[in-house]
Amino acid sequence: MELKHIDIARLSVSAANMRARGKAPDLGNILPSVRARGVLVPLIVRPNDRR
Repeated sequence: MELKHIDIARLSVSAANMRARGKAPDLGNILPSVRARGVLVPLIVRPNDRR
């Protein structure tokens, strides 16, 4: 496993993510918490060649 710091603006939700179907995610609610406390559970991300 490799740990990298990635700008949140570079992330997008996968079309396969069942929780994100139907509307764009509202990151406004989570960003203040992430800024104040950091990410307590690391996100798992993968490259997207189409972006």
